[in-house]
Amino acid sequence: MIRSLEGRKKSCGKEQKLRLPQLTIKNYCTVDDIEDGKYCKPVAKNFETIDSIYIGKDYDFTFQMTVERTHDIKQYGYELLHGKLGDESADHTIRHYFVVPKDTYKNFQKQPFIVKKEERDQSKNVVNVKQWITKRIEQYVLLLDVGIKSTD
Repeated sequence: MIRSLEGRKKSCGKEQKLRLPQLTIKNYCTVDDIEDGKYCKPVAKNFETIDSIYIGKDYDFTFQMTVERTHDIKQYGYELLHGKLGDESADHTIRHYFVVPKDTYKNFQKQPFIVKKEERDQSKNVVNVKQWITKRIEQYVLLLDVGIKSTD
């Protein structure tokens, strides 16, 4: 089950099913290795912002797994992916899915974008989120019911 975290969307709060075609898994070392139409996972366990990505025809999906009740989104990771997501010329939606356990799903809320950890001279919460990010990225929460609980 999924639900939108975007308050401006009619579907906000309404649960839906996420339907994906059968996908081939591809592990990638660099952003250039990401292929359209495949479920791509970074080889590096600490890739900025996402744990996997699917670039489709109508939507791009990014997935961030967490057991926490909050999980900031690092803007820098999307900057790294910008070219793969269509650059400035693209206008299709990017759906950012937080994949969470059952006890976190119901109350999970829209998350803020933050700057990269190394940029400590800037404030943590990004006031000036890049325009293409605010225009194209929609946040969703996706229930992964596997019998685990959050750490809170």
